[in-house]
Amino acid sequence: MALTEAVFPERWDLSAYFPSLASEAYRQARQALRAAVDELVAGEEETPLEERLLALESAQALGRHLGSYLGCLVAQDAHDVEAQKAQASLQAELARLRRAFAHTEAQLAALPDDAFRALVTAPAFEEAQHQLGRMRTRGRKAMDPAREALAAALSTDGIHAWGRLYTRTAGQLTFPMRWPDGRTEAVPMAQRRTLMEDGDRALRRAAFVGGNEAWQSVAPTVAAGLNAIVGARLTLQRERGEAHYLDEALRDSDIDRETLTALWHAVEESRPLTHAILQHKARQLGVPRLGWYDLAAPAPQGGEVRIPYQDGCRSILAAFESRYPALARYTRDALQRAHVEAEPRSGKSPGGFCTSSPLLAESRIFMTYQGAPGDVQTLAHELGHAFHNHVMGGRRLWARQYTMTLAETASTFAEQLYTQTLLEDPSTPQALRDQVLDTRLGKAIAFLLDIPMRFRFESWLCEARQEGELGVEELCAAMRRIQGEVFGETMDPDEGSDPYFWASKLHFHLSGISFYNYPYTFGYLFSRGVWERVAEAGDSGLALVEELLVASGQGSAEQVAREVLGVDLHDPAFWRGCIRHIEVDLAQAER
Repeated sequence: MALTEAVFPERWDLSAYFPSLASEAYRQARQALRAAVDELVAGEEETPLEERLLALESAQALGRHLGSYLGCLVAQDAHDVEAQKAQASLQAELARLRRAFAHTEAQLAALPDDAFRALVTAPAFEEAQHQLGRMRTRGRKAMDPAREALAAALSTDGIHAWGRLYTRTAGQLTFPMRWPDGRTEAVPMAQRRTLMEDGDRALRRAAFVGGNEAWQSVAPTVAAGLNAIVGARLTLQRERGEAHYLDEALRDSDIDRETLTALWHAVEESRPLTHAILQHKARQLGVPRLGWYDLAAPAPQGGEVRIPYQDGCRSILAAFESRYPALARYTRDALQRAHVEAEPRSGKSPGGFCTSSPLLAESRIFMTYQGAPGDVQTLAHELGHAFHNHVMGGRRLWARQYTMTLAETASTFAEQLYTQTLLEDPSTPQALRDQVLDTRLGKAIAFLLDIPMRFRFESWLCEARQEGELGVEELCAAMRRIQGEVFGETMDPDEGSDPYFWASKLHFHLSGISFYNYPYTFGYLFSRGVWERVAEAGDSGLALVEELLVASGQGSAEQVAREVLGVDLHDPAFWRGCIRHIEVDLAQAER
Protein backbone atom coordinates (compact mmCIF):
# COMPACT_ATOMS: atom_id res chain seq x y z
CA MET A 1 0.00 0.00 0.00
CA ALA A 2 1.31 3.44 -0.89
CA LEU A 3 2.20 5.70 2.00
CA THR A 4 -0.44 8.27 1.03
CA GLU A 5 -3.13 5.56 0.98
CA ALA A 6 -2.37 3.99 4.35
CA VAL A 7 -4.85 4.61 7.17
CA PHE A 8 -3.46 4.02 10.63
CA PRO A 9 -5.75 3.17 13.58
CA GLU A 10 -5.84 5.74 16.38
CA ARG A 11 -6.78 3.20 19.04
CA TRP A 12 -4.45 0.42 19.99
CA ASP A 13 -5.21 -3.28 19.79
CA LEU A 14 -4.32 -5.16 22.99
CA SER A 15 -5.73 -8.53 21.91
CA ALA A 16 -2.25 -9.97 21.34
CA TYR A 17 -1.82 -9.81 25.12
CA PHE A 18 -5.20 -11.27 26.06
CA PRO A 19 -8.69 -11.23 24.52
CA SER A 20 -9.89 -9.36 27.63
CA LEU A 21 -9.35 -9.07 31.35
CA ALA A 22 -12.17 -11.57 31.85
CA SER A 23 -10.73 -14.09 29.40
CA GLU A 24 -9.60 -17.59 30.24
CA ALA A 25 -6.17 -16.80 28.79
CA TYR A 26 -5.67 -13.98 31.30
CA ARG A 27 -6.87 -16.18 34.17
CA GLN A 28 -4.45 -18.94 33.20
CA ALA A 29 -1.56 -16.50 32.94
CA ARG A 30 -2.26 -15.15 36.42
CA GLN A 31 -2.50 -18.70 37.76
CA ALA A 32 0.79 -19.59 36.07
CA LEU A 33 2.52 -16.61 37.67
CA ARG A 34 1.07 -17.45 41.08
CA ALA A 35 2.21 -21.05 40.78
CA ALA A 36 5.70 -20.00 39.67
CA VAL A 37 6.05 -17.60 42.60
CA ASP A 38 4.68 -20.19 45.04
CA GLU A 39 7.32 -22.65 43.87
CA LEU A 40 10.10 -20.06 44.12
CA VAL A 41 9.09 -19.05 47.64
CA ALA A 42 8.64 -22.64 48.83
CA GLY A 43 11.95 -23.79 47.38
CA GLU A 44 14.16 -20.99 48.67
CA GLU A 45 16.56 -23.34 50.44
CA GLU A 46 16.28 -26.56 48.43
CA THR A 47 16.36 -25.46 44.79
CA PRO A 48 19.85 -25.31 43.20
CA LEU A 49 20.93 -21.74 42.52
CA GLU A 50 21.24 -22.12 38.73
CA GLU A 51 17.77 -23.64 38.46
CA ARG A 52 16.35 -20.96 40.74
CA LEU A 53 17.82 -18.13 38.66
CA LEU A 54 16.30 -19.50 35.46
CA ALA A 55 12.91 -19.81 37.18
CA LEU A 56 13.18 -16.21 38.39
CA GLU A 57 13.89 -14.98 34.87
CA SER A 58 10.90 -16.89 33.49
CA ALA A 59 8.55 -15.60 36.21
CA GLN A 60 9.79 -12.06 35.77
CA ALA A 61 9.09 -12.23 32.02
CA LEU A 62 5.52 -13.37 32.67
CA GLY A 63 5.08 -10.67 35.34
CA ARG A 64 6.23 -7.99 32.95
CA HIS A 65 3.88 -9.26 30.26
CA LEU A 66 0.95 -9.03 32.66
CA GLY A 67 2.10 -5.68 34.03
CA SER A 68 2.41 -4.20 30.56
CA TYR A 69 -1.14 -5.28 29.71
CA LEU A 70 -2.69 -3.95 32.92
CA GLY A 71 -0.74 -0.71 32.64
CA CYS A 72 -2.30 -0.20 29.21
CA LEU A 73 -5.80 -0.88 30.52
CA VAL A 74 -5.46 1.56 33.42
CA ALA A 75 -3.94 4.27 31.22
CA GLN A 76 -6.63 4.08 28.53
CA ASP A 77 -9.47 4.36 31.06
CA ALA A 78 -8.86 5.81 34.52
CA HIS A 79 -12.40 4.71 35.47
CA ASP A 80 -11.76 1.00 34.80
CA VAL A 81 -12.14 -0.28 38.36
CA GLU A 82 -11.61 -3.93 37.40
CA ALA A 83 -8.28 -3.13 35.74
CA GLN A 84 -7.20 -1.16 38.80
CA LYS A 85 -8.06 -4.10 41.06
CA ALA A 86 -6.20 -6.48 38.78
CA GLN A 87 -3.18 -4.18 38.79
CA ALA A 88 -3.19 -4.04 42.59
CA SER A 89 -3.46 -7.83 42.74
CA LEU A 90 -0.56 -8.22 40.31
CA GLN A 91 1.57 -5.83 42.35
CA ALA A 92 0.95 -8.02 45.40
CA GLU A 93 2.13 -11.05 43.41
CA LEU A 94 5.18 -9.19 42.13
CA ALA A 95 5.98 -8.21 45.72
CA ARG A 96 6.18 -11.92 46.51
CA LEU A 97 8.38 -12.38 43.45
CA ARG A 98 10.57 -9.55 44.75
CA ARG A 99 10.95 -11.55 47.97
CA ALA A 100 12.26 -14.47 45.94
CA PHE A 101 14.65 -12.13 44.14
CA ALA A 102 15.90 -10.72 47.44
CA HIS A 103 16.67 -14.18 48.77
CA THR A 104 18.52 -15.14 45.59
CA GLU A 105 20.41 -11.85 45.43
CA ALA A 106 21.60 -12.53 48.98
CA GLN A 107 22.82 -15.95 47.84
CA LEU A 108 24.69 -14.37 44.94
CA ALA A 109 26.23 -11.79 47.27
CA ALA A 110 27.47 -14.56 49.59
CA LEU A 111 29.21 -16.51 46.81
CA PRO A 112 33.02 -16.37 46.72
CA ASP A 113 34.34 -14.53 43.68
CA ASP A 114 35.54 -17.68 41.92
CA ALA A 115 32.21 -19.44 42.46
CA PHE A 116 30.33 -16.42 41.08
CA ARG A 117 32.58 -16.30 38.00
CA ALA A 118 31.96 -20.00 37.39
CA LEU A 119 28.21 -19.46 37.67
CA VAL A 120 27.90 -16.51 35.29
CA THR A 121 30.15 -18.08 32.64
CA ALA A 122 27.98 -21.20 32.45
CA PRO A 123 26.25 -21.64 29.06
CA ALA A 124 22.83 -21.26 30.73
CA PHE A 125 23.60 -17.61 31.50
CA GLU A 126 25.02 -16.46 28.18
CA GLU A 127 24.37 -12.68 27.75
CA ALA A 128 23.03 -12.48 31.32
CA GLN A 129 26.33 -11.82 33.11
CA HIS A 130 25.80 -8.10 33.56
CA GLN A 131 22.34 -8.49 35.07
CA LEU A 132 23.56 -11.21 37.42
CA GLY A 133 26.33 -8.85 38.50
CA ARG A 134 23.78 -6.15 39.22
CA MET A 135 21.72 -8.64 41.23
CA ARG A 136 24.81 -9.51 43.27
CA THR A 137 25.44 -5.82 43.96
CA ARG A 138 21.85 -5.36 45.11
CA GLY A 139 22.27 -8.37 47.37
CA ARG A 140 25.25 -6.76 49.02
CA LYS A 141 23.23 -3.60 49.71
CA ALA A 142 20.10 -5.39 50.92
CA MET A 143 18.73 -6.01 54.37
CA ASP A 144 18.59 -9.60 55.57
CA PRO A 145 16.22 -11.77 53.46
CA ALA A 146 13.47 -11.83 56.11
CA ARG A 147 13.30 -8.04 56.33
CA GLU A 148 13.47 -7.70 52.54
CA ALA A 149 10.56 -10.14 52.27
CA LEU A 150 8.56 -8.10 54.77
CA ALA A 151 9.37 -4.85 52.96
CA ALA A 152 8.25 -6.36 49.65
CA ALA A 153 5.00 -7.64 51.20
CA LEU A 154 4.20 -4.30 52.84
CA SER A 155 4.96 -2.33 49.66
CA THR A 156 1.72 -3.42 47.98
CA ASP A 157 -0.46 -1.72 50.57
CA GLY A 158 2.14 0.92 51.35
CA ILE A 159 4.40 2.78 48.94
CA HIS A 160 2.83 1.31 45.78
CA ALA A 161 -0.69 1.98 47.03
CA TRP A 162 0.17 5.67 47.24
CA GLY A 163 1.49 5.51 43.69
CA ARG A 164 -1.74 3.90 42.50
CA LEU A 165 -3.78 6.54 44.32
CA TYR A 166 -1.90 9.27 42.47
CA THR A 167 -2.49 7.59 39.10
CA ARG A 168 -6.24 7.30 39.78
CA THR A 169 -6.46 10.86 41.08
CA ALA A 170 -4.64 12.30 38.07
CA GLY A 171 -6.58 10.19 35.59
CA GLN A 172 -9.97 11.23 36.96
CA LEU A 173 -9.10 14.88 37.54
CA THR A 174 -10.71 17.58 35.42
CA PHE A 175 -10.04 21.30 35.49
CA PRO A 176 -12.18 24.36 34.77
CA MET A 177 -11.20 25.58 31.31
CA ARG A 178 -12.36 29.15 30.81
CA TRP A 179 -12.34 29.58 27.07
CA PRO A 180 -11.67 33.02 25.57
CA ASP A 181 -15.30 33.19 24.38
CA GLY A 182 -16.54 33.08 27.98
CA ARG A 183 -17.48 29.40 28.18
CA THR A 184 -16.30 27.34 31.15
CA GLU A 185 -15.90 23.63 30.57
CA ALA A 186 -14.60 20.74 32.68
CA VAL A 187 -11.67 19.37 30.68
CA PRO A 188 -9.74 16.14 31.44
CA MET A 189 -6.29 16.81 32.85
CA ALA A 190 -4.82 14.62 30.09
CA GLN A 191 -5.63 17.43 27.61
CA ARG A 192 -3.98 20.22 29.60
CA ARG A 193 -0.55 19.72 28.07
CA THR A 194 -1.80 20.21 24.51
CA LEU A 195 -3.74 23.32 25.54
CA MET A 196 -0.56 24.68 27.13
CA GLU A 197 1.08 24.32 23.70
CA ASP A 198 -1.62 26.34 21.90
CA GLY A 199 -0.76 29.47 19.94
CA ASP A 200 -3.30 31.58 21.82
CA ARG A 201 -1.64 33.03 24.94
CA ALA A 202 -4.97 33.64 26.68
CA LEU A 203 -5.94 30.03 26.11
CA ARG A 204 -2.58 28.77 27.43
CA ARG A 205 -2.93 30.92 30.53
CA ALA A 206 -6.49 29.69 31.09
CA ALA A 207 -5.31 26.06 30.93
CA PHE A 208 -2.44 26.86 33.32
CA VAL A 209 -4.62 28.69 35.85
CA GLY A 210 -7.52 26.25 35.64
CA GLY A 211 -5.20 23.26 35.88
CA ASN A 212 -3.56 24.60 39.02
CA GLU A 213 -6.96 25.25 40.56
CA ALA A 214 -7.70 21.56 40.10
CA TRP A 215 -4.35 20.47 41.51
CA GLN A 216 -4.81 22.82 44.45
CA SER A 217 -8.13 21.12 45.22
CA VAL A 218 -6.39 17.73 45.61
CA ALA A 219 -3.05 19.05 46.88
CA PRO A 220 -3.41 17.79 50.50
CA THR A 221 -4.06 14.24 49.26
CA VAL A 222 -1.28 14.39 46.68
CA ALA A 223 1.15 15.84 49.26
CA ALA A 224 0.29 13.04 51.69
CA GLY A 225 1.08 10.49 49.00
CA LEU A 226 4.35 12.19 48.09
CA ASN A 227 5.40 12.29 51.74
CA ALA A 228 4.58 8.60 52.11
CA ILE A 229 6.45 7.54 48.98
CA VAL A 230 9.59 9.54 49.74
CA GLY A 231 9.48 8.73 53.45
CA ALA A 232 9.16 4.99 52.87
CA ARG A 233 11.97 5.04 50.33
CA LEU A 234 14.31 6.94 52.66
CA THR A 235 13.55 4.53 55.51
CA LEU A 236 14.38 1.52 53.34
CA GLN A 237 17.57 3.17 52.08
CA ARG A 238 18.64 3.89 55.64
CA GLU A 239 17.98 0.29 56.72
CA ARG A 240 19.98 -0.98 53.74
CA GLY A 241 22.95 1.14 54.71
CA GLU A 242 22.86 3.50 51.74
CA ALA A 243 25.29 6.35 52.29
CA HIS A 244 23.31 8.83 50.18
CA TYR A 245 19.77 9.01 48.76
CA LEU A 246 21.21 9.19 45.22
CA ASP A 247 23.17 5.95 45.46
CA GLU A 248 20.20 3.69 44.76
CA ALA A 249 19.10 5.81 41.79
CA LEU A 250 22.60 5.77 40.32
CA ARG A 251 22.74 2.00 40.65
CA ASP A 252 19.31 1.68 39.05
CA SER A 253 20.38 3.82 36.09
CA ASP A 254 23.75 2.03 35.91
CA ILE A 255 25.95 5.11 35.96
CA ASP A 256 28.40 6.34 38.56
CA ARG A 257 28.58 9.64 40.44
CA GLU A 258 31.49 10.85 38.30
CA THR A 259 29.40 10.61 35.13
CA LEU A 260 26.49 12.48 36.71
CA THR A 261 28.86 15.18 38.00
CA ALA A 262 30.40 15.63 34.55
CA LEU A 263 26.94 15.83 32.97
CA TRP A 264 25.65 18.47 35.40
CA HIS A 265 28.89 20.45 35.11
CA ALA A 266 28.41 20.80 31.36
CA VAL A 267 24.70 21.61 31.81
CA GLU A 268 25.45 24.35 34.36
CA GLU A 269 28.00 25.84 31.95
CA SER A 270 25.29 26.03 29.28
CA ARG A 271 23.04 28.24 31.42
CA PRO A 272 23.78 31.47 29.42
CA LEU A 273 22.80 29.62 26.22
CA THR A 274 19.54 28.26 27.62
CA HIS A 275 18.64 31.64 29.10
CA ALA A 276 19.31 33.17 25.67
CA ILE A 277 16.76 30.73 24.22
CA LEU A 278 14.20 31.93 26.77
CA GLN A 279 14.92 35.55 25.87
CA HIS A 280 14.57 34.72 22.17
CA LYS A 281 11.21 33.09 22.89
CA ALA A 282 10.02 36.15 24.81
CA ARG A 283 10.91 38.35 21.82
CA GLN A 284 9.03 35.97 19.52
CA LEU A 285 5.93 36.20 21.69
CA GLY A 286 6.23 39.96 22.12
CA VAL A 287 6.45 39.87 25.91
CA PRO A 288 9.19 41.26 28.18
CA ARG A 289 9.46 38.01 30.14
CA LEU A 290 7.88 34.59 29.86
CA GLY A 291 5.06 33.19 31.94
CA TRP A 292 5.32 29.53 32.87
CA TYR A 293 2.52 28.85 30.37
CA ASP A 294 4.69 30.33 27.58
CA LEU A 295 7.44 27.71 27.81
CA ALA A 296 5.70 25.33 25.40
CA ALA A 297 4.08 28.00 23.22
CA PRO A 298 4.56 27.42 19.47
CA ALA A 299 6.51 29.78 17.24
CA PRO A 300 4.08 32.52 16.12
CA GLN A 301 5.49 33.07 12.61
CA GLY A 302 3.20 32.02 9.78
CA GLY A 303 0.34 30.96 12.02
CA GLU A 304 -0.21 27.88 14.11
CA VAL A 305 0.19 24.49 12.43
CA ARG A 306 -2.11 21.56 13.19
CA ILE A 307 -1.20 18.14 11.82
CA PRO A 308 -3.90 15.45 11.63
CA TYR A 309 -2.87 12.07 12.99
CA GLN A 310 -2.70 10.37 9.60
CA ASP A 311 -0.49 13.15 8.21
CA GLY A 312 1.72 13.00 11.29
CA CYS A 313 2.24 9.26 10.85
CA ARG A 314 3.05 9.67 7.18
CA SER A 315 5.48 12.49 7.92
CA ILE A 316 7.36 10.33 10.44
CA LEU A 317 7.44 7.41 8.02
CA ALA A 318 8.77 9.54 5.19
CA ALA A 319 11.56 10.89 7.40
CA PHE A 320 12.53 7.44 8.64
CA GLU A 321 12.48 5.96 5.14
CA SER A 322 14.86 8.63 3.88
CA ARG A 323 17.47 8.02 6.58
CA TYR A 324 16.90 4.73 8.40
CA PRO A 325 14.94 2.12 6.38
CA ALA A 326 14.95 -0.49 9.16
CA LEU A 327 13.33 1.97 11.54
CA ALA A 328 10.79 2.88 8.85
CA ARG A 329 9.86 -0.76 8.26
CA TYR A 330 9.30 -1.32 11.93
CA THR A 331 7.31 1.91 12.28
CA ARG A 332 4.97 1.11 9.38
CA ASP A 333 4.28 -2.32 10.86
CA ALA A 334 3.62 -0.93 14.36
CA LEU A 335 1.27 1.77 13.05
CA GLN A 336 -0.66 -0.59 10.78
CA ARG A 337 -1.02 -3.23 13.50
CA ALA A 338 -2.57 -0.70 15.91
CA HIS A 339 0.25 -0.60 18.43
CA VAL A 340 -0.42 3.08 19.16
CA GLU A 341 -3.15 4.56 21.37
CA ALA A 342 -3.45 8.17 20.19
CA GLU A 343 -7.13 9.11 20.26
CA PRO A 344 -8.00 12.16 22.41
CA ARG A 345 -10.88 11.29 24.73
CA SER A 346 -11.90 11.75 28.34
CA GLY A 347 -10.80 9.28 30.98
CA LYS A 348 -7.32 8.71 29.59
CA SER A 349 -4.37 9.22 31.90
CA PRO A 350 -2.17 12.24 31.14
CA GLY A 351 1.25 11.83 29.53
CA GLY A 352 2.70 9.29 27.18
CA PHE A 353 4.78 6.13 27.38
CA CYS A 354 5.99 3.06 25.56
CA THR A 355 5.55 -0.34 27.19
CA SER A 356 6.67 -3.72 25.93
CA SER A 357 6.03 -7.39 26.58
CA PRO A 358 9.05 -9.73 26.66
CA LEU A 359 6.76 -12.64 25.79
CA LEU A 360 5.21 -11.00 22.72
CA ALA A 361 8.40 -9.13 21.73
CA GLU A 362 6.01 -6.27 20.94
CA SER A 363 5.51 -2.75 22.26
CA ARG A 364 2.52 -0.47 22.74
CA ILE A 365 2.61 3.33 22.66
CA PHE A 366 0.25 5.49 24.72
CA MET A 367 -0.33 9.20 24.12
CA THR A 368 -3.08 11.75 23.50
CA TYR A 369 -2.56 13.10 19.97
CA GLN A 370 -4.23 16.44 19.31
CA GLY A 371 -2.37 17.66 16.24
CA ALA A 372 0.36 19.95 17.56
CA PRO A 373 3.80 19.54 15.92
CA GLY A 374 5.00 18.51 19.37
CA ASP A 375 2.57 15.59 19.30
CA VAL A 376 4.21 14.32 16.11
CA GLN A 377 7.61 14.56 17.75
CA THR A 378 6.31 12.72 20.81
CA LEU A 379 5.05 9.94 18.54
CA ALA A 380 8.45 9.74 16.79
CA HIS A 381 10.11 9.64 20.21
CA GLU A 382 7.96 6.79 21.50
CA LEU A 383 8.41 4.87 18.24
CA GLY A 384 12.15 5.07 18.92
CA HIS A 385 11.57 3.38 22.28
CA ALA A 386 9.52 0.69 20.56
CA PHE A 387 12.24 0.16 17.94
CA HIS A 388 14.80 -0.28 20.74
CA ASN A 389 12.66 -3.10 22.13
CA HIS A 390 12.23 -4.53 18.64
CA VAL A 391 15.99 -4.62 17.98
CA MET A 392 16.51 -6.52 21.23
CA GLY A 393 13.57 -8.86 20.63
CA GLY A 394 14.34 -12.57 20.64
CA ARG A 395 17.03 -12.20 23.29
CA ARG A 396 16.51 -13.47 26.79
CA LEU A 397 14.96 -11.07 29.29
CA TRP A 398 18.19 -10.55 31.21
CA ALA A 399 20.02 -9.58 28.02
CA ARG A 400 17.65 -6.72 27.22
CA GLN A 401 17.00 -5.06 30.59
CA TYR A 402 18.56 -1.73 29.75
CA THR A 403 18.47 1.13 32.24
CA MET A 404 16.80 4.51 31.84
CA THR A 405 19.99 6.34 30.94
CA LEU A 406 20.40 4.26 27.79
CA ALA A 407 16.63 3.82 27.34
CA GLU A 408 16.34 7.37 26.02
CA THR A 409 18.99 6.84 23.34
CA ALA A 410 16.87 5.33 20.56
CA SER A 411 13.84 7.50 21.32
CA THR A 412 15.68 10.81 21.27
CA PHE A 413 17.70 9.66 18.24
CA ALA A 414 14.46 8.90 16.36
CA GLU A 415 13.00 12.26 17.30
CA GLN A 416 16.19 14.01 16.17
CA LEU A 417 16.08 12.09 12.88
CA TYR A 418 12.51 13.21 12.25
CA THR A 419 13.06 16.89 13.05
CA GLN A 420 16.39 17.11 11.20
CA THR A 421 14.77 15.65 8.09
CA LEU A 422 11.99 18.25 8.19
CA LEU A 423 14.44 21.12 8.66
CA GLU A 424 16.63 19.98 5.76
CA ASP A 425 13.71 19.35 3.39
CA PRO A 426 13.18 22.46 1.20
CA SER A 427 9.53 21.50 0.69
CA THR A 428 8.74 21.79 4.43
CA PRO A 429 6.35 24.77 4.83
CA GLN A 430 7.97 27.69 6.61
CA ALA A 431 5.36 27.73 9.38
CA LEU A 432 6.02 24.06 10.15
CA ARG A 433 9.80 24.61 9.91
CA ASP A 434 9.50 27.45 12.43
CA GLN A 435 7.47 25.34 14.84
CA VAL A 436 9.75 22.30 14.53
CA LEU A 437 12.81 24.43 15.17
CA ASP A 438 11.02 26.12 18.04
CA THR A 439 10.12 22.74 19.49
CA ARG A 440 13.75 21.63 19.26
CA LEU A 441 14.76 24.71 21.20
CA GLY A 442 11.97 23.83 23.62
CA LYS A 443 13.61 20.43 24.10
CA ALA A 444 16.81 22.21 25.07
CA ILE A 445 14.84 24.17 27.67
CA ALA A 446 13.21 20.97 28.89
CA PHE A 447 16.37 18.93 29.25
CA LEU A 448 18.87 21.62 30.25
CA LEU A 449 16.63 23.72 32.52
CA ASP A 450 13.42 21.89 33.40
CA ILE A 451 14.99 18.49 34.16
CA PRO A 452 17.82 20.01 36.25
CA MET A 453 15.11 21.93 38.13
CA ARG A 454 13.29 18.65 38.84
CA PHE A 455 16.54 17.08 39.98
CA ARG A 456 17.20 19.96 42.37
CA PHE A 457 13.66 19.77 43.72
CA GLU A 458 13.82 16.04 44.31
CA SER A 459 17.20 16.43 46.01
CA TRP A 460 15.67 19.09 48.28
CA LEU A 461 12.66 16.84 48.84
CA CYS A 462 14.84 13.93 50.01
CA GLU A 463 16.82 16.15 52.35
CA ALA A 464 13.81 18.02 53.77
CA ARG A 465 11.72 14.86 54.19
CA GLN A 466 14.33 13.42 56.53
CA GLU A 467 13.34 16.16 59.00
CA GLY A 468 9.61 15.39 58.88
CA GLU A 469 6.50 15.59 56.70
CA LEU A 470 6.15 18.48 54.29
CA GLY A 471 2.99 20.49 53.84
CA VAL A 472 1.47 21.89 50.67
CA GLU A 473 2.78 25.41 51.37
CA GLU A 474 6.32 24.15 51.95
CA LEU A 475 6.26 22.15 48.73
CA CYS A 476 4.91 25.09 46.73
CA ALA A 477 7.44 27.53 48.23
CA ALA A 478 10.37 25.21 47.49
CA MET A 479 9.16 24.70 43.93
CA ARG A 480 8.93 28.46 43.33
CA ARG A 481 12.39 29.05 44.79
CA ILE A 482 14.11 26.30 42.80
CA GLN A 483 12.39 27.28 39.55
CA GLY A 484 13.59 30.83 40.14
CA GLU A 485 17.17 29.66 40.73
CA VAL A 486 17.26 27.64 37.52
CA PHE A 487 15.22 29.79 35.13
CA GLY A 488 16.49 33.08 36.54
CA GLU A 489 15.31 36.53 35.58
CA THR A 490 14.18 35.40 32.13
CA MET A 491 10.79 34.56 33.68
CA ASP A 492 7.95 36.88 34.70
CA PRO A 493 8.18 37.62 38.45
CA ASP A 494 4.44 36.98 38.95
CA GLU A 495 3.58 34.15 36.55
CA GLY A 496 6.99 32.74 35.68
CA SER A 497 6.80 29.77 38.03
CA ASP A 498 4.44 26.86 38.66
CA PRO A 499 4.09 26.26 42.40
CA TYR A 500 2.01 23.08 41.89
CA PHE A 501 4.46 21.46 39.50
CA TRP A 502 5.35 18.98 42.26
CA ALA A 503 1.71 17.86 42.24
CA SER A 504 1.09 17.73 38.49
CA LYS A 505 4.30 15.93 37.50
CA LEU A 506 3.84 12.16 37.66
CA HIS A 507 7.58 11.56 37.90
CA PHE A 508 7.77 12.68 41.53
CA HIS A 509 5.06 10.16 42.49
CA LEU A 510 6.49 7.01 40.92
CA SER A 511 6.71 4.48 43.73
CA GLY A 512 9.07 2.08 42.01
CA ILE A 513 11.88 4.47 41.09
CA SER A 514 13.42 7.68 42.36
CA PHE A 515 15.03 10.55 40.44
CA TYR A 516 13.10 9.86 37.26
CA ASN A 517 14.65 12.99 35.79
CA TYR A 518 18.40 13.13 35.10
CA PRO A 519 18.30 10.07 32.77
CA TYR A 520 16.29 12.24 30.36
CA THR A 521 19.04 14.87 30.18
CA PHE A 522 21.57 12.06 29.87
CA GLY A 523 19.63 10.44 27.02
CA TYR A 524 18.99 13.74 25.25
CA LEU A 525 22.68 14.66 25.15
CA PHE A 526 24.01 11.12 24.74
CA SER A 527 21.80 10.53 21.71
CA ARG A 528 23.25 13.68 20.18
CA GLY A 529 26.71 12.22 20.73
CA VAL A 530 25.50 9.07 18.98
CA TRP A 531 24.11 11.19 16.12
CA GLU A 532 27.50 12.85 15.60
CA ARG A 533 29.34 9.54 15.54
CA VAL A 534 26.82 8.00 13.14
CA ALA A 535 27.45 10.94 10.79
CA GLU A 536 31.21 10.43 11.10
CA ALA A 537 30.91 6.69 10.43
CA GLY A 538 29.06 7.15 7.10
CA ASP A 539 27.47 3.98 5.72
CA SER A 540 28.36 1.94 8.80
CA GLY A 541 26.74 4.46 11.14
CA LEU A 542 23.32 2.81 11.36
CA ALA A 543 24.91 -0.53 12.22
CA LEU A 544 26.64 1.34 15.06
CA VAL A 545 23.24 2.44 16.39
CA GLU A 546 21.91 -1.10 16.49
CA GLU A 547 25.13 -2.40 18.06
CA LEU A 548 24.68 0.21 20.77
CA LEU A 549 21.02 -0.69 21.34
CA VAL A 550 21.81 -4.40 21.68
CA ALA A 551 24.74 -3.67 24.03
CA SER A 552 22.56 -1.46 26.24
CA GLY A 553 21.32 -4.48 28.20
CA GLN A 554 24.77 -5.95 28.76
CA GLY A 555 26.87 -3.26 30.40
CA SER A 556 26.90 -0.01 32.34
CA ALA A 557 26.42 3.24 30.47
CA GLU A 558 30.12 4.02 30.85
CA GLN A 559 31.11 0.58 29.54
CA VAL A 560 28.74 0.67 26.55
CA ALA A 561 29.82 4.21 25.58
CA ARG A 562 33.48 3.30 25.82
CA GLU A 563 33.30 -0.01 23.96
CA VAL A 564 30.84 0.95 21.19
CA LEU A 565 31.46 4.68 20.71
CA GLY A 566 34.93 5.09 22.19
CA VAL A 567 33.91 7.99 24.47
CA ASP A 568 34.54 8.73 28.15
CA LEU A 569 31.39 9.77 30.02
CA HIS A 570 33.49 11.08 32.91
CA ASP A 571 34.82 13.84 30.66
CA PRO A 572 32.73 17.05 30.68
CA ALA A 573 34.14 17.78 27.22
CA PHE A 574 32.03 14.96 25.77
CA TRP A 575 28.88 16.50 27.21
CA ARG A 576 29.88 20.01 26.09
CA GLY A 577 30.22 18.68 22.55
CA CYS A 578 26.71 17.28 22.75
CA ILE A 579 25.35 20.73 23.69
CA ARG A 580 27.01 22.71 20.88
CA HIS A 581 24.36 21.87 18.30
CA ILE A 582 21.87 23.93 20.29
CA GLU A 583 23.83 27.07 19.44
CA VAL A 584 23.27 26.29 15.74
CA ASP A 585 19.52 25.84 16.30
CA LEU A 586 19.30 29.14 18.17
CA ALA A 587 21.23 31.01 15.49
CA GLN A 588 18.97 29.59 12.79
CA ALA A 589 15.86 30.53 14.79
CA GLU A 590 17.11 34.06 15.31
CA ARG A 591 17.73 34.43 11.57
